[in-house]
Amino acid sequence: MPELYADEEVQWEVYYRSYVDTYLQRDIRDLAQVADEMQFYNFMTIVAAHTAKPVVYQELADAAGISAPTAKKWLSILVSSHIIALVQPYHNNILKRVVKMPLLHFLDTGLAAYLLKWGNPEALERGAMSGAFFESYVFSEIYKSYLNAGKEPPIFYISGQGSKGDRPAVLPERDIVSHRDQEGRFTRKERGQKFPCLGSGRYGRDL
Repeated sequence: MPELYADEEVQWEVYYRSYVDTYLQRDIRDLAQVADEMQFYNFMTIVAAHTAKPVVYQELADAAGISAPTAKKWLSILVSSHIIALVQPYHNNILKRVVKMPLLHFLDTGLAAYLLKWGNPEALERGAMSGAFFESYVFSEIYKSYLNAGKEPPIFYISGQGSKGDRPAVLPERDIVSHRDQEGRFTRKERGQKFPCLGSGRYGRDL
């Protein structure tokens, strides 16, 4: 959202409300041919609440009051319009990556915060979703850096390893694995070495 950085006088809630209204009216209603804009808005909010979590279509469908095929279709719309990204699990067998659950990340954590009514950064930092938001923010910055360089982001996650909250991201081109440890600190390995990544504070305050 370049305008938010270019103009400090812009009120972020007003900006995101206008952005969502335009997105629903132009992209969703006119281009994607989704008839119920409010239901799609509710779906976006539910998806925002699932950022940094594995995708379970039936779970999203039940929460939104829609069918699982509709949830899958609407999620693909959010992907194609660059609202979210789906991260495939890493596996040496490429075919196995396709059948496993992808990880969902909102690419604009400010938009996710607006949808979920987090009024200010302090409330979000103290809230239950602070870790998920930070994880999605870190992922989105890495992801967008590849897109801006004209490259396909070679990013995956490893499932079934470490603690329950472990969400590693694998960048095969550089042989780097970044993950969150049990204390919420992000670390990374490069050629067998482990060292702090993105600051030593729990939510990266000392960047």
